[in-house]
Amino acid sequence: MSEKNKQTTLEGKIAPRGKVDPRNKLNDLTGKEWNYATRSVIVTAYPVSGPKSLAAEIRRQHPSPKPPQLCRHFVKFFTKKGATVLDPFMGVGGTLIACSLSGRKGIGIDINPKWIETYKKACSFLGIQVQTVYCADSREILKLGLPEVDFILTDPPYSFMLSKERTGEKKKIGKGFEAKPFSTLPQDLGNVDYPTYRKELKKIMALACNRLRKGKYVAIFAKDLSHEGRMTPVHCHIIQDMMDIPLRYKGLTIWYDKTINLYPFGYPYQYVPNQVHQYILIFQKENDVTVPEV
Repeated sequence: MSEKNKQTTLEGKIAPRGKVDPRNKLNDLTGKEWNYATRSVIVTAYPVSGPKSLAAEIRRQHPSPKPPQLCRHFVKFFTKKGATVLDPFMGVGGTLIACSLSGRKGIGIDINPKWIETYKKACSFLGIQVQTVYCADSREILKLGLPEVDFILTDPPYSFMLSKERTGEKKKIGKGFEAKPFSTLPQDLGNVDYPTYRKELKKIMALACNRLRKGKYVAIFAKDLSHEGRMTPVHCHIIQDMMDIPLRYKGLTIWYDKTINLYPFGYPYQYVPNQVHQYILIFQKENDVTVPEV
């Protein structure tokens, strides 16, 4: 089997590619690859060290780094080579590294210069070129003069989720993990209350979608919020808010991360789930978007 007719699956297996349909204007995948890529559940255990981890040791400084391998899966499905991908909450650059590894152009924005520098260190370690990055507040995205983009892939902060101490670990190993916020900036979406978070995220995504070409797609990572014995269905709220922009909701992928440890949350009093999954919510821009007043 020639290299041209091979594909590497998410699990690292080599499989025959099949044929590319000339009618496919969305991506460079064959029918067989397309079929495999549209599974609604992805089960993975990406390496956390070594050359195959894609600088995970460096990127782990961030409280919620997304694996470039997983980001590449979505970049390759929703774009063709040479396309431009925007991440308005780039963090340590999982989306941008995925672009570098798949022949796409990436644009990243983050409010915290620490994460941008961490991304650059990861690029240096991997020997890849740094993509276009802006240290800026994504609320000001239209002032950056960005070009039109072909895809938006992003993992926004989850309100105050990472700013509070986690106590499940304390019950298991004798101490709780300290709060690890994205930054100390008051305007960071990781430091605001949940109602404010929803309003601001909706506005930022509407601004980002102003740079998205019509007919193209948006993918947003989401994780539900557990706080004081209550579960907030964050992914449902994001779907609702994005449809108000309006974007067309196309479905979701569930990412089951096999590397997540289990802790006795709620034990021995009440049910509190161990969330070993995240949602990747998929939307399509069909018409002009409306920037809401906040």
